[in-house]
Amino acid sequence: MKYEELRGWKHLAKENYDGALFDFKSALDKSTATISEKSYFLEILGDVYAIKSMCNEANLHYVKAIESLKVINKKLTDVVPALRVGRKLSDSLFDSRRYDECLKRYEKVLSWCSTDSKESLLATPYLRHRIGLILYLKGEYESSITEFSKALHLQKNLMQTKLMSYNMFLNYVEGGEIVFISTVMFCMGLVHEARQEFEWARSQFTESLAIQIRYEKQFRLSDMFVSTLAHLALANSQLGDKHESNVALFGARRISAMKSTSDSKCSGNNSMENSEMKIAKFGHRNVLNLHSSWEATKEIIRACS
Repeated sequence: MKYEELRGWKHLAKENYDGALFDFKSALDKSTATISEKSYFLEILGDVYAIKSMCNEANLHYVKAIESLKVINKKLTDVVPALRVGRKLSDSLFDSRRYDECLKRYEKVLSWCSTDSKESLLATPYLRHRIGLILYLKGEYESSITEFSKALHLQKNLMQTKLMSYNMFLNYVEGGEIVFISTVMFCMGLVHEARQEFEWARSQFTESLAIQIRYEKQFRLSDMFVSTLAHLALANSQLGDKHESNVALFGARRISAMKSTSDSKCSGNNSMENSEMKIAKFGHRNVLNLHSSWEATKEIIRACS
């Protein structure tokens, strides 16, 4: 590890992002840096700029990192770094609400996926979901539901590969995968709701809610639980089932009130992260975070409001 890089990580652990940028740039500018090292440092610089919410600078460095990868391998047969950096660039554009550019980037990254690559198989459902969200925002509901259906199908296939069956997955799995599955079902409900297909919408919201109830510890007092109940109440109301609508609405209001109380209690209990935790948190940017599927969905819901 270069001295400048080591010093950059130390700055990062102390949340001294300007110092980290200076040292990572110094490492990048070293005349001895190889092409692969330059791509590596460009990606890290993009990550630091993203943490600082400097999206334009982050995007610029991600683009340069991808271009460097093309110099190394013009056909991108080793898609792992390209998928990772391309996803970061696309997510950054998504966070900046540059949805038209973002859609093109997600589709480009999706074109790099191949069925024989583990990383491609893991990334494809994530990318399909993001594309579906943007198409939903643009009012292209038919294409949107197609993308969500593909995301759900692909993720279930991955579960079956890991655990033999979808039912086994529902019995044992914990983590981002279950959040992703529940989120995609919720999104399909949103599309049916927008198309006034309330019977289908109710079915999807109910299935999403059933998973959330099954994994109460993971979803308890979450805004996803509240949103699902609220949309389920609307679907039931449109179908003339006033009793079920009132039950869902009461549940949404009750959990929302409980969540507000819980959040206020937790706000005063935050402790400072140690250096190792901060570096680990930064490193997680390189891991496909399926938990972010719900945050992205919320952003699109707000954009549609």
